[in-house]
Amino acid sequence: MKDIEGKEMFTFSEVLEKVDLSESALRKYVSLIDKQSPDGKYFYRNKKNHRLYSLTDITLLQQLVALKSTGITLDNAINQALFSVGYSSVTVEDTEEAVSGVTLQSIMSVVYKQVKIMEKQANNIERLETLVEKLLPAEEEKNNQLDTPADNKTKIEFVDPSEPAQVKKGFFSRLFNKKE
Repeated sequence: MKDIEGKEMFTFSEVLEKVDLSESALRKYVSLIDKQSPDGKYFYRNKKNHRLYSLTDITLLQQLVALKSTGITLDNAINQALFSVGYSSVTVEDTEEAVSGVTLQSIMSVVYKQVKIMEKQANNIERLETLVEKLLPAEEEKNNQLDTPADNKTKIEFVDPSEPAQVKKGFFSRLFNKKE
């Protein structure tokens, strides 16, 4: 995740984890969304021309996946998803055409799936918060242990680098009292 102009931006691989699509399908959807925008670039691009995605873009892609699962065509799903996020190039007529084949049942199915995703995310957040709460006291205890000496019996010898190191004599050197 990157922070650009005060907005959280995500890379392609991060979006891939959040959207229920294969890599090739996600590339196709992103490309089609770009093509439907007037300037050909709906998504933000960095200096290296790599796409970066905002939370709104991720929501758009999740809606697109949910709409596509209801059975409407990909173009209609893109039109409806773009209209839902307030994209101005999509007209009401485009949206009416896209919605014409959508039943209340399919819309409720999409909403239900989004609610389930949000519940999973809330559960994950709660689980992570619990883990953090458990880890903080353990981390503080470790820091306190590092700050206090273990026991007074342990003696640490500091070696003066200016003195030559004492070499341990081998068995035969000690036996015959020879220097190594």
